[in-house]
Parts: sequence; C-alpha cells; structure tokens
Amino acid sequence: MGLSVEQPGPSETRSLRVVHLLPCLYLGGAEQHVLRLTRSLAPHIQFSLVAPDGPGDVLFTPDGIPRRPFRRLETDFHTAFSSVRQALAAEAAAGPIDIVHVHIESGLLWFARKVLPDVPRIFTAHGIVGGAALKFWLTARAINWWADRACVVSAYERGRFERAGADPRKLRLIANGTDVPPHSAAGTRDMALRLGLDRERHIVVGTLARLEPEKGLDLLVRAVARLGDRLPHLRLVIAGSGSQEAKLKRLADSLGCVEQIRFAGHVSEVGDLLSCLDIYTQPSRSEAFGLAVTEAMSMGLPAVVTSVGGLPEQIVDGDNGLIVPPNDAGAMSEAIARLAEDTKLRGHMAKAARKRHARYFGMERLRGSMYEVYRESVRSAAKRPV
Repeated sequence: MGLSVEQPGPSETRSLRVVHLLPCLYLGGAEQHVLRLTRSLAPHIQFSLVAPDGPGDVLFTPDGIPRRPFRRLETDFHTAFSSVRQALAAEAAAGPIDIVHVHIESGLLWFARKVLPDVPRIFTAHGIVGGAALKFWLTARAINWWADRACVVSAYERGRFERAGADPRKLRLIANGTDVPPHSAAGTRDMALRLGLDRERHIVVGTLARLEPEKGLDLLVRAVARLGDRLPHLRLVIAGSGSQEAKLKRLADSLGCVEQIRFAGHVSEVGDLLSCLDIYTQPSRSEAFGLAVTEAMSMGLPAVVTSVGGLPEQIVDGDNGLIVPPNDAGAMSEAIARLAEDTKLRGHMAKAARKRHARYFGMERLRGSMYEVYRESVRSAAKRPV
C-alpha cells in the first residue's frame, strides 16, 4: 500500500503525517477506534496524539504513540485555547502535518483551524450522547464551517447530520471495523477462573461498555434479575468502568441478583473475555455504532441489542441476533432467555455473525476507506488557491 504524499523532486516521497485531536482520553469506543486505526496504518502513516491526560493513556503508551497533553475544555476558554494552541504548535514544529483528525468534540475543529489554517481537518463524531437534536445541529454547523470532511459511523448518524443541515458532500460513511481480538485457550481459562465462571455449567451473557446512563446497563441488570428462577445457571459479565458502577452494584443487590453478576472492570484481554460468553448484549439507550458488537460478531457471538442508532445496521433481527425496544427490561429478558434456552439457534446465529462481520465490519475495510478519506483531503487541500 503506497501511503505517501508527493514531495518536490522526481521520486521523493514521505509518509503522510496525521495528528489525532481528542477532547478526552477515556477507555471508550472512540479511543479504541483511534488505537485500531493507528495500529492498522502505522507502518505507512506517521501518527501522533494531542489529548488531555486520562485513563485511556494506557491504551496508547504500549504502542509508543507520542502524545502531547492539553488542558481539558471544561476549563475557561482562554486557558483551553492557549493549551490546545501550544500543543498543536509543538506538533507543527516537530514536522509537517498533513491532516488534523478531530474526534468527538466538533468545537476542536475551530481550534485546529485557528492554529493550523492550511492543514486539512477531518472530523469523526463517534455518536451524539442521547441523540440530542441541538447537539446534532451545532455539530452540523461546525462541520460546514470548519471541516474538510466528516466521517460518520452509521447510516443512522449520516441521516441525523443531513437532517440537521450538514453538507452531504462533506460526509463519508465509514463503519467502524475490527479484527478478531487475540485470544487463546489458556487465556480464556484464566479469564473464566478470574470471573468465577464454570464454562460447563453456566450460560454466560456479557457486555463491554462504559458504565454510563446512555449504555442502559441498569436495564440489563433488571433483565437478568427476572431470569433468576427460570435460568438459575445464567451469569452476566459487565466489563468496563464509569460513573454508574456503584449505582449498578446497589441495584443488583436490591434485586437479589448479586450472585448472578460479575463486574469485571476494565478488561484489556477482550478476546479472552468474549471467548467466555455465550451471548453478547448491548442494551444502549443511545448508540451511533457498537464497536464491541463488531468484536463480538467476529468471535461468533449472537447478540441482543436495542433498536437505537446504528445497532440495527449491525444486527439483523433473527439472523445474527435479536433486536428489542430500548428501555424495555422485559423484552431484553425474554430475548436473552430465548437464546439461552436454544443451543441450535445460538449456533445458527454464531455462523451468521462471523459471516456478517467478515463482509461488512472487518478492519481491512476500515483501513482502506479511512486512507481514501485522508488522501482525498490532502489532494483537495493541494488544489486550493494560495
């Protein structure tokens, strides 16, 4: 893959240089997406990261991805702008920047434009929490005014931005992609032991998510609590961290299902964890695209998801999983029970999940599509009048 930009001279080239600009650094899907994208293109593209300090730093440090910190945007405007300006200026001083790729917070497009006005800017929203119409409207304006291209992760998200007034010529639909997570028989055994799971006896349901209200994990806890008598060997694994952890544990205690649930915290061995599961769940109230859903699909797991955002674009109801209404613990409970009680159905959906992942959500597709957007943006910038 000849990923380079032309330099003066008959045959001189240099690698494309991309700076990822993030407003926060958590252990969420956006950070995982940036990490996977960086890893997949790193042999051909030079990447660096400009982002505040945060728990997500542990994702990037092992790969040696350079990061320049800045003060979070929750500080006063002058302090935030000064901090971002210094970080971006330091990146520019380190060498030519071909693209600034802004993630999550569209306001950072303005910062990038003020500091590096001649550098193309790409934006990826990674979903609008709660799907608020005003936030879509504001983000659409930021895309129109300050972005060269905007990547959306689902047709749902593209439609919301277009209805909010975003210039459709700037939008590029690129679904998040994943490789099959690394896993091993020994790693899976260790993970099961760590979580107190008996793979011969238990039917294991699980999810990987930030423990935040929009992820709907309280509904999942209620759904599993309903199945205590019907499926006494059912176990739920919730992997992730966030502000709702203590509240979810109290809820499990009040519903009498503490013994059924394992709170795993942040898990870096995603493949080994998914290998412990029989069913994957995504009970979100808001979700542009479920990155962990694609990982579960790659591992051949049937999924129960809610009918929000881009999730129905990933899961075909009755084929590779089941779709239920949001905020409906009863429907979630019945869907989980249906899969838990039907081994044959789970086997059919497992095959369909792997097939759908390979066709639509593999990392190779994301890698190629994202590079095309990078190349398109650089070429367009080169044609601008000086």
